[in-house]
Amino acid sequence: EDSPDGFRILSAGSDRAAGTYSTLLADVAIEVSGILASQFAAHDLDPRTAPLYAQMLVGIVAMPAQWWLENRSMSKEEVAAHMVNLAWNGLRGMKAEPTLHSGPAGGSSGSDNTDTGASGPGTDSRTKGSAHRHSTA
Repeated sequence: EDSPDGFRILSAGSDRAAGTYSTLLADVAIEVSGILASQFAAHDLDPRTAPLYAQMLVGIVAMPAQWWLENRSMSKEEVAAHMVNLAWNGLRGMKAEPTLHSGPAGGSSGSDNTDTGASGPGTDSRTKGSAHRHSTA
């Protein structure tokens, strides 16, 4: 927050600066991956997937940080609260083996169903926790 120009240079500047930013994010992801792997193993989740989830979590922070520098319509506290909400609530309902299911055969909606085991917004109580993602493309 104190050096937005420096962050802009690192995150969207020259190839050299972008490489530095990418290296920084990769280092953070490696640390997060180690933490997740031990937690996944303790909760009967496949620790081999920890690097993938680490990348996703780092993205939850890195991309909104770039967005916030250009669009300060929300306070940093609000943005942080939303990031934590997504990360925490998204991780709480993780399934050991999530799967994707195609929509009904011959349907033109282009929808996919993701069995995440989550409940809440975007879920249908009739499906006992299956989240539905609808594509409009």
